[in-house]
Amino acid sequence: MKPSRGPFCACGAGKMMLLRAGEAATNAGRYYYKCPRNGKHVKSFIWCDDYHSKTSTATERFTLGVREVRGDRLLQTQVLFMFMAVVIFLFGIVIGRLL
Repeated sequence: MKPSRGPFCACGAGKMMLLRAGEAATNAGRYYYKCPRNGKHVKSFIWCDDYHSKTSTATERFTLGVREVRGDRLLQTQVLFMFMAVVIFLFGIVIGRLL
């Protein structure tokens, strides 16, 4: 997980730190976000997978939708330019034969 995708802390201290539970912990190796000021306040801790499962569903659907629309528009633009190139090429042949 990239730290830049993490949440902002509820206390206003900025982006939460991405950390990994130690080997001796109950959830060894599990990633979590923690307040950057080491605060022990409400919402100063959240498991990384819990955060991403709650937030990514709607966000990813929206992002993927935008990417699909952009991809469709890009394809339509490319097809239009190819069509225009063929028309100009054929127009050049016709003009060349008339001269």
